[in-house]
Amino acid sequence: MMTLHTGHFCSLILSAMLLITVSCARSESIDTRPQEGMGKVVLKSVQSVSETDDYNFRFVGVGDYGSSPYYRFSEVTWPMTWYYGIFRLQAESCTLDEAEEGFGRLRYEGIGEPFSIINGQTAAASVVCSIANCRVDVTFNDKMFLSFNDFKLQVESVLAPVYEFDEEGELVEVRGEQLLRTLDFTALSKVGYYNLHEDPVLLKYTLYVMLDGASEFIEQVSGYYTVGDSDVPAAVGPADFVTFNVQYVGDVAVTDDVKFIIGTDRKTMPNGITVPDYEGSGTVTEDK
Repeated sequence: MMTLHTGHFCSLILSAMLLITVSCARSESIDTRPQEGMGKVVLKSVQSVSETDDYNFRFVGVGDYGSSPYYRFSEVTWPMTWYYGIFRLQAESCTLDEAEEGFGRLRYEGIGEPFSIINGQTAAASVVCSIANCRVDVTFNDKMFLSFNDFKLQVESVLAPVYEFDEEGELVEVRGEQLLRTLDFTALSKVGYYNLHEDPVLLKYTLYVMLDGASEFIEQVSGYYTVGDSDVPAAVGPADFVTFNVQYVGDVAVTDDVKFIIGTDRKTMPNGITVPDYEGSGTVTEDK
C-alpha cells in the first residue's frame, strides 16, 4: 500500500505491475547468484504537470544489489528481464545535463518505497517525483532600457565554501567557493534553471551595463541572493522560484551618480498532486 501524505506532491506518479515468471528450475543447494525472472511492466496512470509525459526509470536494489541502468519508458519493449529481490523504483523526467541545456528546464525526480519481486507473484511498484531544481527569473525596470545601450545580470550557482576549526581553534576555509553554472540574463532571456547539490548551493549575481557609445560592459553591482534583511547568503532548494528585480534609480541621462537596487523574491513553484486529485479513484484516500 502506498502512503500518501497531505501537502504538496510532485508532478509524476508512475504505477507499475511486475508479473514474474520462472526462468530456471530451483536446485536443492543454495544458489547465491541473482535469480533472474521475466517482468512485465504495465503503466496504470500518469498524472503530471511536468514538461513531458515520458521519463527515465530504473530499479534500485537494496545496497545496489541488482540495480539497473536508466531506461526511457517509451523505448522499452516489454516484458523485460530482471532479477528477483527487493527494489525501489526511481524515475526522472530528464537527466541532470538535459536540465541545464541552454537556459534549462524543470527537472522532476523521485524514488519509491521498497517492493519485492518474488517468483510466481505480482508486485506493485510506484514512485512520486517532485521538482528537483531551482528556477530563476530576472526583471529590469523601464529606466534600464531608457538609460543604457545594453545590460545583463549574470547569475552563478556556486557551492558554499566549507570552514572548519583547526587545532588552535581558529576557523579556516578548507574548501573554497566552487562554480557550478553561469547564466547571463538580458532583456530577451529572463528565465533559467539550476540543478542542486547535496551541499548548499548559493546564487551569486553581477550586474553589467554598457553606456551609449561604449563597446564593453562595465561591472556595476555584485552580491549574493539573500532572504529578508539578512546579509548572509541563502541556499536555494528544490522547487524554489527566485526573482531578481533590477532597478536603475538614477537620471535617465546617466551621470556619475549611478545607482542600482537589486531586490530578490522567493516563492515555491507548484509541486504537484494533492489528495483531491485522487478522489473517485477508489485506490488512494487521505487516510491511506
